[in-house]
This record gives sequence, C-alpha cells and structure tokens, in this order.
Amino acid sequence: MKKSTKLAVIIGTTAVSLTVAATGAQASEAGHSVSWIYNEDTGTLVSNGKCLDADLDSIDNNGTKVQLWDCNGSTEQQWQIDDINADGTVVRNAMSQRCLDADINSIDSNGTKVQLWDCDGSTEQQWRFGRGELPYNITNLASHDAGYERYLTTPPSDDQPENGTPVGLWGWN
Repeated sequence: MKKSTKLAVIIGTTAVSLTVAATGAQASEAGHSVSWIYNEDTGTLVSNGKCLDADLDSIDNNGTKVQLWDCNGSTEQQWQIDDINADGTVVRNAMSQRCLDADINSIDSNGTKVQLWDCDGSTEQQWRFGRGELPYNITNLASHDAGYERYLTTPPSDDQPENGTPVGLWGWN
C-alpha cells in the first residue's frame, strides 16, 4: 500500500515491518507490554502474539469491538494505514472500511473504549505512531490533545490476553 510506505518513510524506516512499543519508565515499571508490530505485507497489527481484530459479530455497525485474536489472515484483522497529516494517521479496517476510533465520552479515563466508527476525520480517529528512536508507541490524538498520554493496549493486568480481549487506551501517568 502506497500510504503505508509513506508512513514508514516518515518515521524513518524503510523496513517492511514497523515495530511499535511503549517507551518511558512509567510504562516499563507497570510491567505491561504495549508493543505492536505492523506488517505492511499482511496489513496486520500484532501485540502479544495476537492480531488486532474487529469483532465479526458487529462488523457492520458503528461501535464494533476491537480486540486481540489469534492471527488467522482474515480481513477483520487487516488494517490500512493512511497518513493524513503531520499530526495523525488514520487506521481503517479492511473489511468494514470503518476507522479505529477512541470513544470521546471516556477519553480522559484509563480504559477508554476503542471501536470502529464511520470515518469522519476527527481527532478520535487519528493515531500517532511514535516518531524518533525505536521503540515506538501508538497513541490517540484526541487523548493527547485532552492532556493525557494513553497507549493503545489491553488492560495493564492482562499480560497474556486471551482471544476476545478488548483493546483500549491506557496510561501510566
């Protein structure tokens, strides 16, 4: 995908895979992994050995649950990454064409719901893939703008998530 390649160039790597992980003492003190690998060839985002997955039971609706699931190559696990500006990147599900979205109603809380929603260009749908030195992290622009640095991850108590574990925004500050 041309847009994914552009994103890779912007963050300073031309590798096929982009490694994304939390940085900072607070995240590592929590003992919780916030690392992601984006594979341009398959379009998958992987954390803890599982793929970011849109719940097939509600894939046709706004509010679709976003979860971790064993990687299986299905389109509900494929993501298109579109760099829309210097501040944010849109992550679109290949099956539904809806955007990864942070629920604005809980943006100031740990555990902010992450869902699929019709793409509208709002900051709730813009994501930052950390720039600079490795490792990288994924944060939401609306969360950042509200004064919170929250990471796309599973709950901190869930270091070995099962299939169906929801992802959300969590911070250590």
